Amino acid sequence: MPRVSLRALAWTTLVSTFVLNLQGTLLRATGSGDGCGTDWPTCHGEVVPVDPELATLLEFGHRLLTVAVGLVGLVLLVAAVRRRREHPGVLAAVVVAAVFFVAQSLVGAWTVVAGLTGESTDPLRAFVLPLHLVNSFSQLGALTLAVLYAGPRPPGRWRAAGRGATALVLAASTVAFYALVFTGGIAALGDLFAPVDSVAEGIALDFSPEAPLVVRVRVLHPFLGAVLGAGLLVAAATVTGLRRTPEVTRAGAQLGAVYLVQLGVGTWNLLALAPLPLSLAHQALAMVAFALFVRLVAVALGAGRGAGPDGPVDAAEAEADPAAPTTR
Repeated sequence: MPRVSLRALAWTTLVSTFVLNLQGTLLRATGSGDGCGTDWPTCHGEVVPVDPELATLLEFGHRLLTVAVGLVGLVLLVAAVRRRREHPGVLAAVVVAAVFFVAQSLVGAWTVVAGLTGESTDPLRAFVLPLHLVNSFSQLGALTLAVLYAGPRPPGRWRAAGRGATALVLAASTVAFYALVFTGGIAALGDLFAPVDSVAEGIALDFSPEAPLVVRVRVLHPFLGAVLGAGLLVAAATVTGLRRTPEVTRAGAQLGAVYLVQLGVGTWNLLALAPLPLSLAHQALAMVAFALFVRLVAVALGAGRGAGPDGPVDAAEAEADPAAPTTR
């Protein structure tokens, strides 16, 4: 029986995790997170729900997919341990992803038991959901690294020596991206805490001192989306200029293109009062953009991946590209 490639396993885990996270968005948007009541791991006290409603099917399906993703991730972890010498870097990424997966599962179970799902407007939910979202993006980022390091041209060990400007720009961009994700989680709950019938009504409510705090804070997300988004595009262009390699140039260009589309869909989603298809598209594009950002970080900081004023190439890369300057 032929051995499955480590990269194929990493891709399978990444894609299945992507679908799982998108399914979580579907549960939140449809108010189906309480489809199994406050019972966990059972569903309404049953191992397999009998005569379930749609909300129950969605929630139970999410739990089944979580188990499936966990099993695929376990297979990847075992394979990464066995092939750690062939693919340096993969094991560390997979272990980090596994930690985030366990944390994500435990927090998800706790929100069900605590009743912080469905139509709940408990103020605690406005803090837990954004953290849940940040955790899911972190898991996705770790799996993106696993795919990269399992590939034919892994980025190599990260180093900041000689690349201080690049590292600084990427560190600031990482903080900005996570701030955007966190406020996105708050914004996703805004309509639940204070539903509106028009954009104008929503804006008025955002600045009303009588509105719930979660509603007044949600305005930060579209603002950060525009401001930090512009900063992210500038950062991608800056890193591309500092680290002039095909991999960095390609990663920066793809990130910029996807983020611009994401910004357009996000604006449309806001103006249309977040219909389900646009909410799902907005979330999907956000996850793709984050994965591309992680890829940009990896290829920009990976050892031996480029020339430029912020760091010369090493001897190994010079052999692959004789025209590139070296440190010999």
